Amino acid sequence: MGGRVVRADVDREELGLLLDLGAHQVAVALRGASLDPGDPIRGEWDLVVLGPHFAAALLARDLGDTGPDLDRTFEFALTYDRDTVVRAAHGLLSRVAPRVATPGAAPVRRATPATAAPVTGLLRTDLPRTGEAVLDRALAATSSGVTIVDMTAPDQPLVYVNRAFEELSGFRMEEVLGRNCRFLQCADTEPAAVAEMRAAIDAGREYRGTLLNVRGRERTPWWNEIHLAPVTDAEGRVVQYIGVQYDATARVQAERALLEERDRGRSYLAKMERMAWTDPLTGLPNRRRLQERAEIALWDARAADRSLALLFLDLDGFKAVNDSLGHEVGDLMLQAVAQRLAEQATDGELVARMGGDEFVVLVENSRGVAQLEALAERILDALARPLVLAGQEFTITASIGVVERSVVGGDTTDLMRAADLTLYSAKADGRGRWALHDPSRDEAEITRFALSAAMPAAIEREEFFALYQPLVSMADHGMRGVEALVRWHHPKLGVLGPGRFIGLAEETGAIVPLGHWVLARACRDARLWYDEFGDAAPFVSVNVAPRQLHEPTLLPDVEAVLAETGLPPHLLQIELTERALTSDEGAPLKALDGLRALGVRIAIDDFGTGYSNLSYLRKLPVDVIKLDGSFGEGLREADVTNPVDERIVGTLVELGHALGMTVCAEGVETPAQATRLRRLGCDEGQGWHFAAALPREDVVDMLRDPDGPPWPGPDDEGGSSRP
Repeated sequence: MGGRVVRADVDREELGLLLDLGAHQVAVALRGASLDPGDPIRGEWDLVVLGPHFAAALLARDLGDTGPDLDRTFEFALTYDRDTVVRAAHGLLSRVAPRVATPGAAPVRRATPATAAPVTGLLRTDLPRTGEAVLDRALAATSSGVTIVDMTAPDQPLVYVNRAFEELSGFRMEEVLGRNCRFLQCADTEPAAVAEMRAAIDAGREYRGTLLNVRGRERTPWWNEIHLAPVTDAEGRVVQYIGVQYDATARVQAERALLEERDRGRSYLAKMERMAWTDPLTGLPNRRRLQERAEIALWDARAADRSLALLFLDLDGFKAVNDSLGHEVGDLMLQAVAQRLAEQATDGELVARMGGDEFVVLVENSRGVAQLEALAERILDALARPLVLAGQEFTITASIGVVERSVVGGDTTDLMRAADLTLYSAKADGRGRWALHDPSRDEAEITRFALSAAMPAAIEREEFFALYQPLVSMADHGMRGVEALVRWHHPKLGVLGPGRFIGLAEETGAIVPLGHWVLARACRDARLWYDEFGDAAPFVSVNVAPRQLHEPTLLPDVEAVLAETGLPPHLLQIELTERALTSDEGAPLKALDGLRALGVRIAIDDFGTGYSNLSYLRKLPVDVIKLDGSFGEGLREADVTNPVDERIVGTLVELGHALGMTVCAEGVETPAQATRLRRLGCDEGQGWHFAAALPREDVVDMLRDPDGPPWPGPDDEGGSSRP
């Protein structure tokens, strides 16, 4: 490279004198120099360029005192500060071994400060061509636009631009030199950003920012990421500003697109949140919002040791409005009710719609029963005002359950459940009134509702299990089949019999998934018995509730379970109550015909306790009738018998046989009872006399036992059939 080569052992004072000489350029090149053998950068090279008449471009490698790699740094500086240049150059040269002297090389002359040339600015015409070429190549190689502004001239004109800036601005060098760079701005350039840049320049500070500029005569917008740095003279005056510019259009557009997407996402989230927390019909908070507010109020009440209250409201006779005038009028009524309720709420009272015609008022800071009674009266009075809808005048009444309690140890679910129970107490007392919660009145209902609420999750967690009670041949006391009986292993209440939850399951609809679970479980177990015992395996009888019978999925469910388990259809028996069969002729008959077509056995459970339409019964594809256990109660004692019960049982047996059905007697508990039922013609028996409901493993053990079942045989009323 051009310039003068300086020895590696030049000290700071000598370097300073060299800068004061006025030479056009002083350069130190160390590429390939003889380095100290212990230097960790041996084989690499460093470069320092010292320009005495303008800013020094310095690329230095600082290795510290010991030279570990972690201390290695790189620095780039543009400065008029001569001391900075001297210190950096000397720090570099001091780490390099002296260069071997070249024969004939002239010694370096020291100059006095009097011979130094004056500094006249960055754009000098007295630079040697080699030095100017190096600088031009360096500035031309960068992809960033570089500009130099003369701060001492009027209007601060551009005095230097590189080729990259020509491309950025869309103008040639000769078109922009001498002009202020404001020609890059446009009407859309943000005034605040321009003002911030001008303030930095006026204060002589560096500035970094991104401005909207325009390119060329077409004035194409582009985003300019600009860095301005002041250049001072020896007296510290700002004489130039060096600007480095970069086209950041792609980045700014990407950032703005991300911001727009973020704002759009926030807008969607806000809308979704409103939809999630608001009832779309009335505009009131919905159940979910009520739950959240109630949880917050619960914690606040606990912290302040105060009570929380709920008013649970249900419109009286609303279903008749929907049925007679249509849902549009019903919706208008709900909207009017919501408005009237909201008008009665004061601070600390939240009105929410639970669904249907049910509303709740949450009182976050209850001051006692008197406050709640007054609120309930205000609500009833407000609703009682005549309401005109669809040309008709209505008078609305409602029932309200009022609950206030301390929140210590309780939760919002308990509070809501108690309010719901109290609401139905108000309805039972005559409607159009409010009722205060009475714990002694609804303790049983709370337990009942708790089981109802827990049942769906219990089905998912498989808290239910199946037991199997044998169906015994009255002729030889062999086990023909088993009836699947479901039990609930409640995590808190222990094992619950069907009387505790089957009615609840039918009311809530949980009987459908529960019934499907029992069907699948029983068929899987029966398949295991069939795999081991073949034709000697018992059939399994599964109860189907009335609601299940009317479900269109019953037949597909049975088909799917049989296909999944591989159980032969004749080993499955479906039991239905007499009430289920006589409630609606069409749906049950169609379902039974489909089951019969599959090869599944059909049994009528609790026969004789319902309304028996013999004409309808004759048309049903039924295989078995199971006599209700109440008919055999008078036959249990060995020395006492009820002739009426005996004649009734005999008649039912004859009827079943006349219709071609198998007759099974339920509730067989004593040997005498078993004997009499057999003599009356019963084909099968079921009850404690034979066996209680058993786990599936016990059924397997019983089938494997070569001595036969453990219950008494047909010829031995008092003992076992075993030898």
